[in-house]
Amino acid sequence: MANGEPTLDINLGKSIEKLKSLDIPIAVITNASMLHSSMVRDKLQFANWVSVKIDTGDEAIWRKLNRPTTALNFDMYLAGLLEFSQVYKGKLTSETILVKGINDTTDALQKTAGLVSMVNPAIANISIPTRPPAINTVTPPDENVITEAYHIFSENMLNIELTLGFEGTGNGFTGNATEDILNICAVHPIREDTMHELLRKNKADFAVLKDLLNKELIQKIIYKSSTFYLRKFQKKEIEK
Repeated sequence: MANGEPTLDINLGKSIEKLKSLDIPIAVITNASMLHSSMVRDKLQFANWVSVKIDTGDEAIWRKLNRPTTALNFDMYLAGLLEFSQVYKGKLTSETILVKGINDTTDALQKTAGLVSMVNPAIANISIPTRPPAINTVTPPDENVITEAYHIFSENMLNIELTLGFEGTGNGFTGNATEDILNICAVHPIREDTMHELLRKNKADFAVLKDLLNKELIQKIIYKSSTFYLRKFQKKEIEK
């Protein structure tokens, strides 16, 4: 049995086949390190949903961040990733985890977004470390970097979702402005004009927004001369 990475499990194909016979939808989350294997790609064809990890489009960063085995090289990783994305017929998504000082520069983000765009996932998820890491120097980037990443991915025509350690209950207008703002900010930045519309539809005034800013539950960020609001993550929550 694989320890954490499902594509290392020799029985992956049999497990998928058994679950499919029970009419259970199959989701597989993989670091994509084994997609260079045609056998693994063939097994995953029967999954309904596959998430592939794409943390960078740069080999040096890839080695530093993912610390791959010596048996795996960057070209193998890329080839498998791209080949699988071209033949897979289910719902394909990607996950990019941003780590401060490693893959969060503008250049690095552009390279990552370029690679993710080539894979063309239905959803490109951008996340941050939310659990105690193996190396205690691993920390999430600042909120303004996450906002920049969101916009760089958007410029590459990607459908983005953010995972910042908060789980919202919905993304619509429920009548509870506070909950709506927190839920939406956890998934993507809210532009200022959209924030005004959200408050209007919830029949709320700017006191709600001011209260969330004062409590440091959200943060105002300026990006390319526009104002956005993003859910602010707390260090104590990341260290839980």
